[in-house]
Amino acid sequence: MSKSLRKNKKIRRARVVKFFMYTFFCIIFAGIGSVFYFLQMRMSLYISPIPKNVLGKEISIRDNELTLIEDKLQELKLEVEDINVSQDRYLIKLKNKSEIIISTERNIQKQLSSLQFILTRLTMESRAFNQLDFRFDKPVIRFK
Repeated sequence: MSKSLRKNKKIRRARVVKFFMYTFFCIIFAGIGSVFYFLQMRMSLYISPIPKNVLGKEISIRDNELTLIEDKLQELKLEVEDINVSQDRYLIKLKNKSEIIISTERNIQKQLSSLQFILTRLTMESRAFNQLDFRFDKPVIRFK
């Protein structure tokens, strides 16, 4: 064999070795990067049927709103039988069979202050209500 053929073979072999070395290091680097990515994202091995907003902040916000509502009802000296929470409202059933509906999509503080104002007015007029609905722009009152 001539010197030039040997030299070409060595060059080709060196190129093949470099190619496989680069490929090997790229695979190792990608593997380590993906491990760090999954650790960073804390990906679970299952898919939850419950959306993340329900699992995280949404529950704590609802709990805070519910305690705020309960405190306000105690302050107003209303005897609560049951509070049902749904996606768009709080349904408060009182022991005198009256209902109060509070929207979750509107400001809870404003609705509670409106409730306080309406209850004082109804007490002064000595009128009993069947249902108070705060889901609309203006509260809806149904009398007994």
